[in-house]
Amino acid sequence: MFSLSGKIALVTGGCSGIGLAIVARFMAAGAQVIAADLATTPAFDKNGASFVALDVTDEDRLARVFAEVEENFGKLDILVNNAGIGLEEGPLIEADIGAFQKTLAVNLNGVLFGLKYGPRHMNDGGSIVNTASLAATTTMPEYTGYSVSKAGVVKLSQQAAVELGNRNIRVNAVCPGTTTTPMEPADSEESRLCKYLTAAGRPGTPEEQAAVFHFLASDDASYVNAQAITVDGGWVHGLNNALIDKLLA
Repeated sequence: MFSLSGKIALVTGGCSGIGLAIVARFMAAGAQVIAADLATTPAFDKNGASFVALDVTDEDRLARVFAEVEENFGKLDILVNNAGIGLEEGPLIEADIGAFQKTLAVNLNGVLFGLKYGPRHMNDGGSIVNTASLAATTTMPEYTGYSVSKAGVVKLSQQAAVELGNRNIRVNAVCPGTTTTPMEPADSEESRLCKYLTAAGRPGTPEEQAAVFHFLASDDASYVNAQAITVDGGWVHGLNNALIDKLLA
């Protein structure tokens, strides 16, 4: 069940955080995995996956990477467009347009380029999974660029699913809630809010997110398509007891 044996997978942003957990999970399930990222990390270097240097905002380089991966490993069965950033943004009325555009360049354009070039080097019947965010539908102050970029990822996923359906290539998005990674450490303000805003009472782990990517990448999810699956510990579904007790104290 959920075997990826014999499949070839490319994961962008695969050397840290959720991407690294996806790489490890796919390898454990039998896939041959290539991680594409700006640089490797000590944690990645220990897992034995292949690596290719990539800045997802560089369209020409990304197109070449797909061609090189097919030449060296064969056509892809799985593509995970995961690379992303989160910048300090400030209030909307004080928006730093440079930071806004950089966020869109990585989080949105990087996925767009992956969807533009990736299918050309994929087998029919493959699976594409894009990393969106809880912020695509639920946001907090000072998350403008991040929220806009991730909402765009959801819509891109739906658009690609419709257009690639004739090749039986499924396209879905995962919308992680707060997850403990180098980009969102356990002591961050957002992570501390999880005690009060999630039913689980805590942030998620990269491994918990990777499990959902694994399911969507597998043939067991063959009828799951054009979906945005939220994995947030229950953040979007109301106040938890800890917050109610705090507010009424």
